[in-house]
Amino acid sequence: MGGKPYLDGLETVFISDDMAKSAALQSNGVDILFNVTSETGITLREKAYKVTAGGQESLACMAPDSANADSPLSKQKVREAIEYAIDRNALSNLGNGFWIPAFQPSTPHSPGFVPDFKGRQYDLEKAKQLMSEAGYPAGFNIKFIFSTSNVTPVDTMTAVSQFLSKLNITSDLQQMPSNQRTDISMNGWQNGFITLGIFSSLNYLSGVQYNFSPNGVLFRSMARPEGFGEALEQAIAAREIATAAQFAEKVNMLLYENASVIPLWVAPQQIYVEQAWVHDAGLYSTGAQYDWTPEKAWISK
Repeated sequence: MGGKPYLDGLETVFISDDMAKSAALQSNGVDILFNVTSETGITLREKAYKVTAGGQESLACMAPDSANADSPLSKQKVREAIEYAIDRNALSNLGNGFWIPAFQPSTPHSPGFVPDFKGRQYDLEKAKQLMSEAGYPAGFNIKFIFSTSNVTPVDTMTAVSQFLSKLNITSDLQQMPSNQRTDISMNGWQNGFITLGIFSSLNYLSGVQYNFSPNGVLFRSMARPEGFGEALEQAIAAREIATAAQFAEKVNMLLYENASVIPLWVAPQQIYVEQAWVHDAGLYSTGAQYDWTPEKAWISK
């Protein structure tokens, strides 16, 4: 009655491996893929499948154990040197055209983002100078703790470690399940970074608060800048857009000025793939993760 819905039914299949997802689509076993990697997305786009990048964004970044006084990362010049040493324009190329380099700890469509902000662009000589000034011309050993999720794939961490090797920094890449990484984040870590993604969802500030609130339980070994907690509370509590943006920019700049986190790239929160015969599925059209419009979708085959 009324002409809708057009589909006889819906079946959801859970496939964790990206190669298996891709095979299922190419064998016509499924009509839509949710949440694939950028590598799979570009491969399927080249094969003429419809690929959609989610309108919302996530920031991939690294949180240092800067609260540990005996860690090299407690020194701001070291953190700045590391940021200068990472060629984020080259790093973002690993996203197969879906990522953009990040030079501030925010995303382009978030409150507090500063347009045309240059940040710490790649400058290896500047990085080496800062390492010497910090007392580490010979470098040190460091850990990168990251999960097996798609937020920071292993090839990106390998690339970062190669950039830092030019500062005589030796990297120990420790990939682990997400729950184990979260436990370390809550209990503290030594001499290293934990990678993370701050997802915009419907409010980027809520992602910042979830991860970095001074009163929270995550990223215990990361020092928060003075005044950060107050600015974050004011931004979240603001009832007017202009006021929220003002405090959000303060939050953003406090994190940047203190090199509290190292921003890497901005990525779409999800990448979806559709068969050519799927129409009006409305992937990501409402702004929520995994959302679509099945009541409008129809199939032409």
